[in-house]
Amino acid sequence: MASVVRRPARFLSVVLFVVLCASILVACGGLADDDSGRAAQATSAGAQRADLAGGSEESAVADAENANSSQPLAVQSDQHVIRNADIRLRVNDVGASLVAVREIASSMGGFVFSSSSYNDGSSMQADITIRVPSDRFEDTLNQLRSASWVTRVDSEQSSSQDVSGEYIDNESQLRTLRETQTRMLELLSRAESIDDILRLELELQDIRGQIERIQGRQSYLDNATALSTITLALRPATGIASLSGDSFSVANLLERAWNHARGAVEAIVIASVTTLIVAAFVAPFAGIAFAVVRRVRRPRETQAA
Repeated sequence: MASVVRRPARFLSVVLFVVLCASILVACGGLADDDSGRAAQATSAGAQRADLAGGSEESAVADAENANSSQPLAVQSDQHVIRNADIRLRVNDVGASLVAVREIASSMGGFVFSSSSYNDGSSMQADITIRVPSDRFEDTLNQLRSASWVTRVDSEQSSSQDVSGEYIDNESQLRTLRETQTRMLELLSRAESIDDILRLELELQDIRGQIERIQGRQSYLDNATALSTITLALRPATGIASLSGDSFSVANLLERAWNHARGAVEAIVIASVTTLIVAAFVAPFAGIAFAVVRRVRRPRETQAA
């Protein structure tokens, strides 16, 4: 009887022990699951924060790119400007100045376009035209003005003409004409009748003429804008009237007075001779007229007496 009672008690103890162990295991498993869940939540939260951060950075970059793309882009096109200058210089030695101008043009990467010199009887004078790169235009003018052989700048004129619009229009016309030429050539290759071939040939000839004309204009604009033109008139400094020195010397004053007196005497002599000539020509007619008048008066005076 006692053994029978003990067996259920042992069985009950074993069952209780197993339930207790299972409860402990479940509790530990729940804690582990909670920890892993919290870790997973933390990881996912971190990933979400990272995604949000990365997304915000990417969106910021995208916004910046959109902002940049929305802003108008500066059109980077070459300016085509024709620049010319005319300058009149007083120099100590015209011949040496010509050589100096040639050297300046060469040092600036330019060349002498034309040159002429002449002697007016009292001094030598020269005109020279040089062409220099447009980006050295102002430097060349400054060097010419400040040259040691220049005594004075009498006058200077400069002008600029922006032909960028014309240049761009010409390029657009060339593209259109070349596309038309290509289509015409395709049509010509498929043409069968002689009339079509002749008509296409005439149209192609006209298009080629327009292309050549515009290309010639573009070549001129390229040349005119790439090189600026400077025309110089070189005049001797001795031609400048001086207000000091020998200009007001006694000898000069006497010479000027004598020239004026000689001119006055010549004018009086010429007037006198002219009067004598006129009198000699008029005298016979005056004598005849006087005789006629006197003869007419005599009968009247006799009758009156």
